[in-house]
Amino acid sequence: MPVLSIDLQKIKKNTSNIIRLLGGIELVAVTKAIAGDNKIARALIEGGATLLLDSRISNLKAYKDLPVKRMLLRLPPNAKSSDVENLVDYYLVSNTEDIVSIEKMHKSKPASIILLIETGFKREGFLEDELREVIAWVRKSKLIKFAGVATCTDCMNGCDPKDQLELFRDIVNKLDLPEGAIVSGGNSRVLHQAFKNNIPKKINQLRVGESILLGHDTSKYKRLLGNATDVFKLKAELIETRAKDGERIGVVGVGVQDIGAGGLTALDDEVLGIRKKYSDYITVSIKRGCRLNKKWLTFKPDYYALMALNSSKYVIKKYIDS
Repeated sequence: MPVLSIDLQKIKKNTSNIIRLLGGIELVAVTKAIAGDNKIARALIEGGATLLLDSRISNLKAYKDLPVKRMLLRLPPNAKSSDVENLVDYYLVSNTEDIVSIEKMHKSKPASIILLIETGFKREGFLEDELREVIAWVRKSKLIKFAGVATCTDCMNGCDPKDQLELFRDIVNKLDLPEGAIVSGGNSRVLHQAFKNNIPKKINQLRVGESILLGHDTSKYKRLLGNATDVFKLKAELIETRAKDGERIGVVGVGVQDIGAGGLTALDDEVLGIRKKYSDYITVSIKRGCRLNKKWLTFKPDYYALMALNSSKYVIKKYIDS
């Protein structure tokens, strides 16, 4: 079976390094790619994270006994009061239906909600002309606390989210926010701008996952200064090698059932790259004249591959904590 090695010390280091570089902006550690892994979550906390975010209630439940606050992105349709009332500290919400449901589920203590604002990502978020009415309505509720606003700063082609940040700034400046309100200005995509103090001043929180786990920014996918980019390594068995049509091809025991829609980068010098992905294996191109006597090959997963690997029952996890 494939083996995913996880360096917990490097996760701690990457977390603390980003917190230091943010210079006072709160870091929310996004845990969607770790599938409720308690050991990785603990490493994030030991690195300085005080708030974990996920979109699955089952993942947040795995962190229930950890000394950290928990944020839920999008309320699942079939959520129950027993699932969330004593588990979720903050809700990121983008529609009034979720707010109504959250209010009904919180019977003994108020729920803190953060309103997502649409700034061009076209995925989730309230439109600007809806906000004043929604905020006024929320403030009348005894079981809902208006904690702040947020936006998703991202784009499909790796572009600079500057325009989105500026629109977010302009919208926020028009709102009557409570004292100490959370202004969550996006994700890993804006880290390079935040490190240069080149984001709107009211932004006091960023939601970061990939840059902690893989060590790079998500605008140009370059290593962040001081971060480790080899936190996760995947070892998979080399099943066979054959020479075909003048090319030497290796068959490796890891496939789409393990890495999903993600990709792998080969780390062995003898391997030129991934040829093709199949359901339960991949093929790799091997350097001409190289016999490759290894039994195992090593790969670096991208973010989507990491999400799948952490969720796969066919992958063995090996933790490094020294």
